[in-house]
Amino acid sequence: MAADREIIDLSSDMHRSADALRRYAAPVLVPMSWLYQCGSSAVRAVRSIDEHAHDGVTVISVGNIEVGGNGKTPMAMYLLEQLVEAGERPAFVSRGYGSRGSGFVTVLADDRGVAKPRPGVRYVDRRHADLWRVIGDEPAMVAARLPAVPVVVCTNKQSAVDAACELGATHVIVDDAFQTWGLSRDIDIVMLDARRPFGDGRLLPAGTLRESVDALSRADRIVLNGASDSVAIAEKTKEIRRLTGASAPIVGAKREIRIVDAITGEPATTDRPVASLCGIARPAAFEAQLIDAGTALGASFRFNDHHAYTPSDVDRVDRFCRSRGIDTVVTTEKDWVKLGGIVRDAGIRWRVAELRLSMLFEESGSWGVE
Repeated sequence: MAADREIIDLSSDMHRSADALRRYAAPVLVPMSWLYQCGSSAVRAVRSIDEHAHDGVTVISVGNIEVGGNGKTPMAMYLLEQLVEAGERPAFVSRGYGSRGSGFVTVLADDRGVAKPRPGVRYVDRRHADLWRVIGDEPAMVAARLPAVPVVVCTNKQSAVDAACELGATHVIVDDAFQTWGLSRDIDIVMLDARRPFGDGRLLPAGTLRESVDALSRADRIVLNGASDSVAIAEKTKEIRRLTGASAPIVGAKREIRIVDAITGEPATTDRPVASLCGIARPAAFEAQLIDAGTALGASFRFNDHHAYTPSDVDRVDRFCRSRGIDTVVTTEKDWVKLGGIVRDAGIRWRVAELRLSMLFEESGSWGVE
């Protein structure tokens, strides 16, 4: 059924034009990539870091060297879950991309944090009707899965980490901070796509790399996202070490999805073709995961990454599905935190694909969990 499915690309013309420009104008953009690299190196050289800024708190960055999604947030949630199970008090820090609260230190905390407010910090109730607009879709996704974990967003990640420490966190997991030069942290975890760890091999704006591959020499841990077995990990490990000089431990992250009813959270299955819907950086990867899990796809809706859904979007999906005899739509956790407030009972069943990671050949203590 996957071969016969319809792909409905509802991403913006500007988004598609930018991708096309990068593909076809890459040779012309290479000189600009050199300038980008020089500028990035210069910024890094002048930024100073207080290596002892957070005594007693372990700060862990989960980042990458490529633009777009590469499993950073699922990895962050994996770490948070491991820390909670170990009896620690972790907090999650994010830039809060595109949110109202990113210009401030905005805290979504448990009762301990709310009971001790301080000047300059805005506290947000977890029951806020448009929580994702206030803190961002990815932080809202973390908050939905891990309601006991404090979430702090701010474009100034150092300020957000400081606030998380004041909440009594023992560990702070910081999303996308490998290129945050002024942020003090203890462990740098870098996520790489197991199939293409170096992206397209070119720096921005000619390609998709934020930094040259030798930046991996700064990493403390490297995770091959989407790895499946020891042979694949061993092959990629040799390639990474040969091309980058990285000496950090390299492990694989196996991805598994669990499809649940969007309303009840109970496991759900279907024996008929469904539609997939997502607004993420790599929609094809999400669709492939569904197919690999045995889900028959009759159609796939693709929106821009971080798309702000409207009732008209839902109506459009509903009408299309009805016209094709499709009664179920499967979406991501990141998308559901935005869709949940506008989906109405119109005969279409909504499912959420929860993405879970499991580490292959994980080393003891690799993630700061003693």
